Amino acid sequence: MSHAWLLRAVAVAAIGALTLASLPAGEREAAAVARTQPYGAGGEWIEEDLTAADRVGAVLDGDRIRVRRDGRDGRGRGSGRDGDMPLVASLRESGTGRPADRLAPDTRTALPRTLEREVGAATATFPVHDLDDPVSSVEVAVDAAGDPAGFRIEVRGLRPDGIWTEWREARGPGTVARRTGPTATTSRVNGRWVALAAPAEGVQVRVGITEGADADAALHGVRIRPGPAHAPADDSEAEDAGEPFSARVFATRIGLVGGTTANGHRVRVHDHFVALPSRRGLAARGGGEYTVRVCTTGGNRRCAYMPVWDVGPWNIRDDYWNDGREMWNDLPRGTPQAQAAHRDGHNGGADGFGRKVRNPAGIDLADGAFREALGLRDNAWVDVDYLWTATYAHRAEIGTASETDPVIVRPGPGAAFPASGLAAHKANVDVICQVSGDRATGPQGESDVWYRIGEGDYVPAAFVRGGHTAPACEGPEAEEDGGAEAAEEPAEDHSPAPSAPDGAEDTEN
Repeated sequence: MSHAWLLRAVAVAAIGALTLASLPAGEREAAAVARTQPYGAGGEWIEEDLTAADRVGAVLDGDRIRVRRDGRDGRGRGSGRDGDMPLVASLRESGTGRPADRLAPDTRTALPRTLEREVGAATATFPVHDLDDPVSSVEVAVDAAGDPAGFRIEVRGLRPDGIWTEWREARGPGTVARRTGPTATTSRVNGRWVALAAPAEGVQVRVGITEGADADAALHGVRIRPGPAHAPADDSEAEDAGEPFSARVFATRIGLVGGTTANGHRVRVHDHFVALPSRRGLAARGGGEYTVRVCTTGGNRRCAYMPVWDVGPWNIRDDYWNDGREMWNDLPRGTPQAQAAHRDGHNGGADGFGRKVRNPAGIDLADGAFREALGLRDNAWVDVDYLWTATYAHRAEIGTASETDPVIVRPGPGAAFPASGLAAHKANVDVICQVSGDRATGPQGESDVWYRIGEGDYVPAAFVRGGHTAPACEGPEAEEDGGAEAAEEPAEDHSPAPSAPDGAEDTEN
């Protein structure tokens, strides 16, 4: 089987203002991906270690990574770094709760060829490379077998303030050698610069193999070379003066319990994560580097803080929260393409794969988030803050001992205040201020400190890594000490959800 260095691409990483040390250790260890030794920006190539990649839907087979074709390869079902085939939320059939390409033969819907070329059958996410000097570009060279159209190479950068830029697809200049016999046919790959904001102190690469890739498609090697600390600016992730971008979108329930998300997570009944219709904001397995705040719109306001662990609904290249979105630039920022298709007949009423859009969904919620955190019984409109789109003043990470249960969010610093939402394990939040309240005991020890992480949203510091540099709260919140009772955190009872807000639609994507 022949292979050649097939793609060279350039990506640009982003900026920040603090030091890399502010990044919580938990995120650095997300998805069990070890960090490598620092490299300078002197132009040397860095050879990626295939054995160190976090593999989803893929298996390490000798000197190559290939798509996992059955459940007997690797180290077993769902174990370690070899995950099951990812079932992205965008593939669910309306009302079935099952992905279209995993239905029984007599009921399945064939994947359109365009969808096969887009949807990832497998991914390999390589370790983060800490750099001695900031860089603004990364050259990527991939050694692979198969049609290069079946591979998707993405790069992201770690800003000095500890916030990741979004993933950007690397489509730089290079050559492709495709051998069908004793001679090779070589064709040119047209590429582009993937420009983010400015220099980064760490870089990471992710390689995907699509559903439509050749049967013998395999990844044999990946090299990256950090570039100079200057590059064209990209304002597609423009910050909103310290405030995250917000949008009101229609939320549906993911379901798919027992399946595997696009980042390799095995879906559980009481899970707390979301899906957004773009891989640009897809967190690493078990990570919370891309976190959203989702709040109900009815009178009984509830909010949930959750990481992005899947891709969907409907589309997979619709980063509608960005100024310069990857597709559908004719739509205003904050309007999902599915919403425009359902409401206004955009794209003939179809999604990016030509499927008729049956609801305006712009976000999918895992079962625990849908029922327990937000108290929804039906699909509904929600307000979403895309927290990574702003600058974090005092970044922190939610954490529980079980690593599955969320932390209760309350409107004041004590257990006497009623629960008003949940914050998922690994969710990244910005601590606005801190105040004394009820004592609580958690992974960070015992403390009477509570953090305000949003308007009227408090969590005990005992369940938060970081955030201790936040200033004291001023005004009414500084006097809202709820008493001496210990806070009942984290949430573990999975109690029945309250009624859903009025006006919710009942059609699931």
